[in-house]
Amino acid sequence: LGAAAAAAAAAPEAQAEATRRLLNRVADAAFRVIDEDGDGRLDAAEFSGAVLLVLAVANGKAAPDAPILRRLAFRVVDEDGDGLVSERELLRWVRLALEHGTAPAGAQLEPRGPFGLFGTRTLTPAKLTRKWLRAADSDGDGALSQDDFALLAPSLRVHEVIASLARRFAV
Repeated sequence: LGAAAAAAAAAPEAQAEATRRLLNRVADAAFRVIDEDGDGRLDAAEFSGAVLLVLAVANGKAAPDAPILRRLAFRVVDEDGDGLVSERELLRWVRLALEHGTAPAGAQLEPRGPFGLFGTRTLTPAKLTRKWLRAADSDGDGALSQDDFALLAPSLRVHEVIASLARRFAV
């Protein structure tokens, strides 16, 4: 019982550490998006834009399809930085969106039979990921470019998942 209790106590710490790592990735991605000229420094205009974005997100006034949020979401989801979002990378964020309640209502429901004649079925996160990937993948290569990803960004609401994670585990 002692080992099980120790493992249970360590689980929140492990989850908090994973969240900290994720938020560090978000911070790096946010900097790369905000640094519009890519010079590694923020000028007054870039900084002002970042502050306004943070205020808009914090007050729930940021449109989920705002271009800067789409760029930020793409950079965060594209974990390996290759300029494409793979199914594996997308799956992680689909799971997070479902877990944090930021995915569109009913996103996991799919009609069975013509016109839903046989009811609906609930898609697993993996099946929902494949469905969304197929719908947005314009060239059929199994990965999403930044333009392809822009179609999904409003559904994933990555910025809301990040805010939810930050509230759950103060870093």
